[in-house]
Amino acid sequence: MIKAMANFGKQSIDEVNRMTLTEFYCLSHAKNERDLYDEYKMHKAAFLEREVNAQTEKGAGKNKRHEYVYKSFKDFFDYQKSEKALYEFEQEVQSNGKSDKQKVAEMLAERNKKK
Repeated sequence: MIKAMANFGKQSIDEVNRMTLTEFYCLSHAKNERDLYDEYKMHKAAFLEREVNAQTEKGAGKNKRHEYVYKSFKDFFDYQKSEKALYEFEQEVQSNGKSDKQKVAEMLAERNKKK
């Protein structure tokens, strides 16, 4: 019972007792999805840590030196460019009508091909 309160954000024992089995399974699945996404974010952060520290060798012999692949944060992640792409995508979705799920799915597929 205590675990259900902690995992599912229930505030009282009465709330836990009123849960149906379906609600419990749905909340359990949602919690597992959230945990999986959190694990994904941790692994992505570890991978990005490796990428941001990537270096290449320049020169030869005594002139050999290491330089970072990314000279600035913007080289690594261009926030403005990503924000603009997101805004343009949202505008495209709105202009095509939110109710047309097929068009949105096609736009998402096209957008994923570009990446």
